[in-house]
Amino acid sequence: MRISLHRTACAAVLASLSLLATACGGSETSGKDATGDKPDVTRITLWAGTKGSREIVEAFNKSHQDIQVKLEEVPDADVKIPNAVKAGNAPDVAVLQYNQLPKHAAQGELEDLSAQAGETVKSKFPESIRQLVTLGDKVWAMPNDAGVMMMFYRKDLFKKYGIEVPKTWADFKAAAEKVKKADKKLSLAPANFDANLTQALAWQADATWFSTKGGAWKVDIDSAVSHKVADYWDDLADENLLDTSEGEALGKQKVEGRILAEISGVWAGGYMKTDQPDQAGKWAVAPLPTWDGTPASAMFGGTAFVVPKGTKNADAAVEFITWATTTPEAVKARLAEGTSSTLPANPELAEAASSTFDPAYFGGQDIHAVAREALTTMPAGWAYSPTATTDTVLTDNMGKAKAGDIKLRDIFAAAQTATVADLEKRGLKVSK
Repeated sequence: MRISLHRTACAAVLASLSLLATACGGSETSGKDATGDKPDVTRITLWAGTKGSREIVEAFNKSHQDIQVKLEEVPDADVKIPNAVKAGNAPDVAVLQYNQLPKHAAQGELEDLSAQAGETVKSKFPESIRQLVTLGDKVWAMPNDAGVMMMFYRKDLFKKYGIEVPKTWADFKAAAEKVKKADKKLSLAPANFDANLTQALAWQADATWFSTKGGAWKVDIDSAVSHKVADYWDDLADENLLDTSEGEALGKQKVEGRILAEISGVWAGGYMKTDQPDQAGKWAVAPLPTWDGTPASAMFGGTAFVVPKGTKNADAAVEFITWATTTPEAVKARLAEGTSSTLPANPELAEAASSTFDPAYFGGQDIHAVAREALTTMPAGWAYSPTATTDTVLTDNMGKAKAGDIKLRDIFAAAQTATVADLEKRGLKVSK
């Protein structure tokens, strides 16, 4: 089987985390002015590489006098945080993807935000989002956006070839066969797998890769559910029903209209609008096909704000990230350019996000409305790995699957073995 790599886009309870405390700096407070009337100004630093970060910082600074944020564009905060915390020069706030969060919490590199942000997280975000930032009964991050999955499809070509929008994965395969029978140069979808998408599809199928009980970890990556998902996509690839193009070649296939659908996060809509502008009005979105017809989705990407360990101004940092994730002004500033279709993790801000994204590209359809509904259907209990080893091994073995050396299901056994070994090496108990 050949599987092409996709552009890269934390869960319930981690009761066995043993958190470390490391001191660091990264912020400063200026004194009052000569009149003594103005309050002190607390200056904090944000590490972020996400689009719209500069605009959101500018909007915050204009609307706040007592806190000012300095943006440092750091696209790889995940890599830099450990050393920065050890060196005592970590920022006050950083942006991480949800799947990156558990390992930093487990390594003692994040501040516990339960006291300052726990009630906000509980009241403003749905359970499917809260479970990604609440680890070991503590809140470690403020949710920012949600890469909830859906199906994008060319409604004009679906109509041309008489294809019904698939509601199940069996329907999806039948549609793929129909497309290929109509024209061998066409494919229903690309085989755009990477470690993140594979995890998302396993989550959608109700897999539970990580859980804790009695102080011990249970690791179930190499599960029957994971095999079911992998075997399904292996089958489609083996029957040449997926487009295996990569990079520029894959982009060309999309531009030329040879791919009729794509499984991705809601954020992909913005990229389509930018990369395939001539296809405006031809695309639509639908809920993700499911195994039994019962609505179910999962997260493919999404970010949260964290406060690295040791900041001297955690309260100011939390005030900034609370404003950034709970106010329409923040969302409108971040998405003002109108090219992003990201969905805020806070449902109250969905309308503000929709107002910045012209629905004309999707024929007037509000894709955020579909994403909001999908967000409520994600299976509970999913947990991301507390160690980077899992993603590393999945990614390495995905390359072998891409080359056709192994089946997609084979990547899970290697990830299971390596993850268990790493957790035990760290002194954590793993149940068999």
